[in-house]
Amino acid sequence: MAKKKLVITEVENLFQNSSRKSMSTKCDMGFRFLEGKNLKLCNEWVESVDGVFKITYYDDFIIPETIPINGENYRVTEIGEFTIIKSMESLYIPESIAKIDGYAFNYIPNSPTTRIQVSENNKYFDSRDNCNAIIETKTDKLICEAITVSFPIL
Repeated sequence: MAKKKLVITEVENLFQNSSRKSMSTKCDMGFRFLEGKNLKLCNEWVESVDGVFKITYYDDFIIPETIPINGENYRVTEIGEFTIIKSMESLYIPESIAKIDGYAFNYIPNSPTTRIQVSENNKYFDSRDNCNAIIETKTDKLICEAITVSFPIL
């Protein structure tokens, strides 16, 4: 029996304190229900999803720690393959993320993410010494790093 697909209303810019709001971007993000009230963010064309929510963000994007669904808050604990395919100025990983699948961050070429930060309270991933990357804390494995583009002087 197929699961009913839920459509969640738009989530406004999650970096609400950001003073930089030069360009608004909208994207859809799928999710799957996990045990308890946990969610895995995922891309619809990679795996079947239990629902979709729409996000509006500006220059900065934060993975939400919780997402309200039908009046209940679900904790985002995993990020699946090819979930983040849009690029943004900066990306923030919250305390709640415990698992990130390979190829979770597949940015559009020539639109680099220039800042990456992981919550200081995350037990599984870090951005040690402001390294501008996501590091798996237990293994020291580089998961994703910020890309900066420099153009030649003509």
